[in-house]
Amino acid sequence: MSDRGMLFECGAAVAPNEKLEIALSETVILTGWVAWSGDGKCGVAFDKPIRAAELLRELVAERETDRYRPLRLPVCFPAKLLVEAEEIEIAVTSLSQCGVGITCTRELQKAAQVDIALADGVWRPGNIRWVQDGAAGICLASAFALSELESVRRIQ
Repeated sequence: MSDRGMLFECGAAVAPNEKLEIALSETVILTGWVAWSGDGKCGVAFDKPIRAAELLRELVAERETDRYRPLRLPVCFPAKLLVEAEEIEIAVTSLSQCGVGITCTRELQKAAQVDIALADGVWRPGNIRWVQDGAAGICLASAFALSELESVRRIQ
């Protein structure tokens, strides 16, 4: 990473001049465009120069706080939840590497074992971590691979 751009490994197909948003945390989102891509790598030029050293220090400090949460990608798409052999239609509202935020009209119980199927058709086991006002958070039994989250288009 430099003040004007960054290089990263990328399993998602991107094309030169494609606009990107790069979420480094919930509070740090950079915008730019693909300068080049190939061999599983991508070079991005930022829309506006940044102060890379300062930004990296900020990200490290953010991660070391008690309030740190892994990055959650805001999304909105339908999915299915299997609870006690009952299949329920839900809406997915956020994704992180280890969890899924949902809304649901059925009452869910904290700590319940569930399976969730996103639009990719793969069922993933987990448990309900929290429930509040028709929303819930699911802690997945196994994390999404980073390559699965590179482009949310693959799983919605």
